[in-house]
Amino acid sequence: MSKRIVTRHRLVWVTGRIVFLAIFLILLSSQSGFSQSNSSIRILNFEFVELKGRPAHESLFPISGQPIKGVIHTGLAKLAGSYETAEFRLVDMNGQTISNIQLTKGGAHTARSEFSGLIELPEKSFQVVVSGLDKQGNIYDSTFPEKFLAQPVELNFQPTFYDVYAGTYNISAQVTNHGIRDTFSIAATDNDLNFVTGVAPSILTLDTGETGEILVAITIPDGTPDFTELIVTASATNTTDSEISNSAVHEFNVTLRSEIIFDLGVKKASIRIPGKNKRDKGRKSGKNKSEERTKFEIEGSFSLPQESNGIDLDHGGITFTLSRPMELIPGVSQSVPSTLLTLKNNQIKYKNQARQVVGIEKIKIKEKKDKFTYQIKARNIDLSSIELNQPLVFSLQIGDDIGFADIAFDRKGKFKSKTPDEDKDKDKDKDKDDDN
Repeated sequence: MSKRIVTRHRLVWVTGRIVFLAIFLILLSSQSGFSQSNSSIRILNFEFVELKGRPAHESLFPISGQPIKGVIHTGLAKLAGSYETAEFRLVDMNGQTISNIQLTKGGAHTARSEFSGLIELPEKSFQVVVSGLDKQGNIYDSTFPEKFLAQPVELNFQPTFYDVYAGTYNISAQVTNHGIRDTFSIAATDNDLNFVTGVAPSILTLDTGETGEILVAITIPDGTPDFTELIVTASATNTTDSEISNSAVHEFNVTLRSEIIFDLGVKKASIRIPGKNKRDKGRKSGKNKSEERTKFEIEGSFSLPQESNGIDLDHGGITFTLSRPMELIPGVSQSVPSTLLTLKNNQIKYKNQARQVVGIEKIKIKEKKDKFTYQIKARNIDLSSIELNQPLVFSLQIGDDIGFADIAFDRKGKFKSKTPDEDKDKDKDKDKDDDN
């Protein structure tokens, strides 16, 4: 009897426990469905973007810093998780809705999984929120953590290069004031490398619509490991209201110094190869000994790119080559070591004083405004690999910078292939001291 009572009570207790557990699991399942939706569906990334790139190759790129006040910006969002619907809105820092925004999935310049659309910005700080239904019909809600505030000041870096080497650089950036006349404090930092050494000016006063330039000085020490990432951040902050502030970031890749390629123009050139020049045909050997010598002369101009450290002869002398296109080893290569070059009054000069010159006879490189002019003469060098009336590649290496130009000569050895820029360039300043 007692055994039955115990069994009955145990059965009742077990049954009650099962019922309680079942109710608990139902409630947990309902709550966990909402919780899991919140954690699995979220805004993976949101940023304001602008269309950049060459025609027919445009793409959306993030803007620098905070969006600009009074401008309708394009927003770009990407979600993580499996969802059925997605609706976006702007909220203030208390989570109160400011406005709903229309972001469309899969636009002309976006991936199929991305949302984009035009956004009219509020006057106060805001965040972006997405909400909707997941695939199971549960409600989800996700807030992107970054805070945005439309600003009346804009800052953009100007450099178009990303690789830097050991040395000192002044990186240009522009600050534009879209608000009333104001004064801004300028600062610059990096990613704890301490390569940023200063910024000038440190204070900048701008009228409405005015743009000012700042220069961020960076010094990269010798021995900096290859592939070191340098992230430079510049900021402009109102001197009386710190909430009015904007910034820009530019990333550089520190690499071991290698050859910097520059644009090389050719203005004039001539070549003499005994037995190959048309005027030599039929001449008797020995009739004019001076004409049996090879000769190569060339002159033109070039500009060094911004990432170049300038003409730095500490990294080598001057070398020119002549080769056929796609030829791995140049048929002609002549060099002058840096120890034989003289640098004076923005000119690099070399002159071989030997009575019978074999090799480079003269080099003259002169800086003129924003470019350099060059002149090279060589005598009695081996030009047997060169064929006239065939395309050639001329290269000029100065230290660790090198330039290339496509050239060609007719059968008389006259230059017949000028670059378009050199055709237009009419240099009125002729060097009068060629033989100096």
